[in-house]
Amino acid sequence: MITQKQIEKIVKRIIKHYRPDKIILFGSYAYGNPTEHSDLDLLIVKNSNLPRYKRAREIRKYLWEISD
Repeated sequence: MITQKQIEKIVKRIIKHYRPDKIILFGSYAYGNPTEHSDLDLLIVKNSNLPRYKRAREIRKYLWEISD
């Protein structure tokens, strides 16, 4: 399972490098009932003219090095 500390680290990294307008946590972690098979569901809102695949690639680049 993903810890609260790991979630905070991910969110802080997204904020620092991507500067989104909003980040919304949804799914099992938002409802407080994650299991060992749960993934982290984040909706990242940012006004941008880049195609979706380029925005996704940019975010993945910032998260690639995160590990605990």
